[in-house]
Amino acid sequence: MLYLSYKSMEPALYLADLKDRREAKIESPRGRVIGGTISPNGEQIVAAIERGGTTNLYLLTREGAEIRQLTDTNGINVSPAISPDGQTLAFTSDRSGNPQIYLMPLTGGAAKRITFSGDYNTTPVFSPKGDKLAYQSRASGRFDIFTIGLGGGEPVQITDGNGSNEYPSWSPDGRYLAFSSTRERRSRIYIIMVGNRKIISALTEGNGNDSCPVWSWWLGD
Repeated sequence: MLYLSYKSMEPALYLADLKDRREAKIESPRGRVIGGTISPNGEQIVAAIERGGTTNLYLLTREGAEIRQLTDTNGINVSPAISPDGQTLAFTSDRSGNPQIYLMPLTGGAAKRITFSGDYNTTPVFSPKGDKLAYQSRASGRFDIFTIGLGGGEPVQITDGNGSNEYPSWSPDGRYLAFSSTRERRSRIYIIMVGNRKIISALTEGNGNDSCPVWSWWLGD
């Protein structure tokens, strides 16, 4: 499991071996590692590394050794996500002036912008089939969840503009999205059917705020 923690009083990325109950801190001489994602086979990490106000993406081994630099701009390149086949990287970049979502080969190469509506698009996640992305897009000061094909085109709005809706996570069968929403004032985790955009249920309750759901890939027997 790869996760971000502030337990050292600054952002740092850790790789945990759940079986052996050990963890290793992912560090880089390039700067502060402020986020990242692990490949489906667990062998590579795409890390967002910040230095001097600029954040770029790097491909690392699971031990943290650098394989290659993936982006090289003077702005931000964050929120990396790797396709299920391990071949394509989705990420957020402000190279066009405001944050939009781009795709590029994980082996490196030119990035292709795929979102053009909304003034702040981020947190892309690949569907289980790898044929589309879910992401959050800001309009009028709040976020909604959208999906879009890898070829771009017109995005499909999934949430209804009620509250701010963020951090989508696909179910293993691709039929549902879990996400966080402030539609009931406090941030709660909800499930929505992608096909008919019907809210199924609120999963969390209480006095706190809940965000950043991640769906288990185990479907049971």
